[in-house]
Amino acid sequence: MIKIVGAKGVINDVDSLLEKVNSFAQSHDVTVQAFDADVIYGKNHLISAVEHAIRAMERKTNTTNSIEMEMLLYASGERQLKLAIPKVGVKKGNANIAFVFDKKKGEMSYNSVNEMLKLLNLKKDDKVFRVAIAQR
Repeated sequence: MIKIVGAKGVINDVDSLLEKVNSFAQSHDVTVQAFDADVIYGKNHLISAVEHAIRAMERKTNTTNSIEMEMLLYASGERQLKLAIPKVGVKKGNANIAFVFDKKKGEMSYNSVNEMLKLLNLKKDDKVFRVAIAQR
């Protein structure tokens, strides 16, 4: 089951944050991907990226070797990681972050989500998601 969570905080070292996220993901048997929430247009944007990434992996039409990186490509609308990461990846400084959690077996608890956010010194805040405005 997929969970999408927003968070806020100060990121001093993006590589360190991503290492902690990867370590948490491995120890909890979960897929976790982080995005710059300032460029994500709501939870549906990420749900669509996850669905497309899963389908690409199942059909073996994926561009990358991991579901996490495939999610980045679909969320960014790019075909190359070198373009996708700067576009939707987490950035240094005051940050609004969107996390996608997908438990490989069973369900991801909110206690586990809160544990990871505490590890990263981030505060849960789903208000970081933008609301897409329909163009007329």
